[in-house]
Amino acid sequence: MQKLAVLGYVLSRMHSDAARQNWENEYGVARLQEIEIKQRLVDAYRQLMPALNAAYLPKFYPDYTRFPTRTREGASRAIEQIGALNFHEGFLDNKVEILISDSLLTRMGSQFGHVAINIGGVIYGRAPTSWDIRGKEQYLSDQESKRSTIGYVIQLDDVEKQKLLQSVVNKIVKDEKYSLVDHSCSGEIISSFAELGINIVDPRWTVGDIYAPADIDNFLKHSKQVIKINPYPKVNSPCMSPSRLMLNA
Repeated sequence: MQKLAVLGYVLSRMHSDAARQNWENEYGVARLQEIEIKQRLVDAYRQLMPALNAAYLPKFYPDYTRFPTRTREGASRAIEQIGALNFHEGFLDNKVEILISDSLLTRMGSQFGHVAINIGGVIYGRAPTSWDIRGKEQYLSDQESKRSTIGYVIQLDDVEKQKLLQSVVNKIVKDEKYSLVDHSCSGEIISSFAELGINIVDPRWTVGDIYAPADIDNFLKHSKQVIKINPYPKVNSPCMSPSRLMLNA
């Protein structure tokens, strides 16, 4: 009887171990198949994304086909970085951010600094060659490698935000020749906000209609329109000035 009991125990263990091994093998195969299916879906999604993004741009910008070539290429790169969904969802936020970067003596047009506008996570700025469109993350990464930037956040309503974007788009389509006297990065942003009845510069302290990024900076750091100030320091830069460290207006 004792020998039979031992034999029964051994047989039961063999059966249990074999069943467990069989289950583990089947589970492993199923998991592998699941991973392969998910990977195929990811690959298919990635293949479709360029077409989806390209189809979305003319919907987001009805005048997209009239953009200068450089600006179209910038918008295309921006949506590849951000994705059409983030383009759409980012624009639902009615807060906009005026980005003012320090001077950069080695770059034409940036000797006195640079101004751009963040609308829904997409940055628009007038450059000497064309209007520049970039995703915010890419834009700040490019700036932080060379200079510090400060962002002044202003709350708009939905109508104002739409009107602001349309003003920028109209300027992109017109593509007026860049000049420090007119159609500079500062002048174009000031003009677009002026269309909303919002002043972002004090004309008493400017020379005629010539505006510099510093003029906007000096006005906005004391403006009650600003609901938040975001500092974006240059990477590995020295300590920032007190005005750059302000977090709230």
